[in-house]
Amino acid sequence: FLKIVWDKYLKEQEKKDALADIVVKTTLLWEERYSKESQDDKEIRQFMQEIRDLVKDIKNGKVA
Repeated sequence: FLKIVWDKYLKEQEKKDALADIVVKTTLLWEERYSKESQDDKEIRQFMQEIRDLVKDIKNGKVA
């Protein structure tokens, strides 16, 4: 029983760590891209696509 609980705990811990990693990556992307104050629509769309890809990784449970 303890083994099952421990395995579930580890799995949830990995999810939490992956989410924290995605938040850090998103924040860094935001700072890098918008520190330039770019108004180019193409760059903004590309940036938003990268964020969507990171969010998809969270939903799919991928650890970055």
